[in-house]
Amino acid sequence: MLFRSNVNAVISEFEQPEKMLNQIILDMRSQLVRAKQQVAAAIADEKRLQDQTRQELKEAEDWSAERCWRSSRIRTSSPSRRSCAAPSTSHAANRCS
Repeated sequence: MLFRSNVNAVISEFEQPEKMLNQIILDMRSQLVRAKQQVAAAIADEKRLQDQTRQELKEAEDWSAERCWRSSRIRTSSPSRRSCAAPSTSHAANRCS
């Protein structure tokens, strides 16, 4: 009986619901801060990648227009048949016709 009461006393010391709940709340607040930081980093990454994509598309369009212009200048045998398409705002590749 004495052993059992000692075990119950030790268990009661470890089971302090108020302290456990306070610790859980602290842990959750810490997790919330980390989650907000991760979301902010993901949003920043998304914005950076969108900017990079826009820049790459612009460079591709510029390169395509330059390539088209050069190829039309090289092939002067039938200039009426070759003209470069106007730059497109839909990011579609420019094509020589």
